[in-house]
Amino acid sequence: MRISVLSLALPGFAVSCLAAACLTPTAAFARGGGIRLTDSLTMEYRSDNENGQTDDDNYGVIINRLNIQANADQLATFARIDIMKFIDTPPIPEGSASFEDDVRLERLRAQYTLGNWKLTAGDFYQQLGRGIILSLRKVDELGLDLAIRGGRAAYSGDNFDITGFVGRVNPAQLDVVSQRFVED
Repeated sequence: MRISVLSLALPGFAVSCLAAACLTPTAAFARGGGIRLTDSLTMEYRSDNENGQTDDDNYGVIINRLNIQANADQLATFARIDIMKFIDTPPIPEGSASFEDDVRLERLRAQYTLGNWKLTAGDFYQQLGRGIILSLRKVDELGLDLAIRGGRAAYSGDNFDITGFVGRVNPAQLDVVSQRFVED
């Protein structure tokens, strides 16, 4: 079951408000900018999948993802707070990835536009060409969420576009297939 609602009554709302206040440029209200909050809540219960393993059966998980966007003039900010809560998890063999309750600031980005230049710091998605050389992006249908945490400078002129970026890969902390915690 997947529910999308404004995060007014969900746990962690105080943390969300604090993060929104920190990320919102003060000029957003004075200059006609805006704030957008979206929330995605996923609740699952997994029964015995009859694969012969007992470490992936009969447990529940609640995943909440709060997205906060704020814009003011040339500045745009974005943050995503992920909350994962597991219920009645099975025993995990030693050395295997675990089910971990977690609350974290998963994505954070600030982008400033200056004429033909766009400067980005934080988490961003990047693709080179048609994705054959590099494709770090979010594909919800596959549960794939790979971003670069670093910086990017892009120039878009009349005759050419050029982009330079640097950073390291920052995967989302939850493997949606196995529901196991993934370290950076």
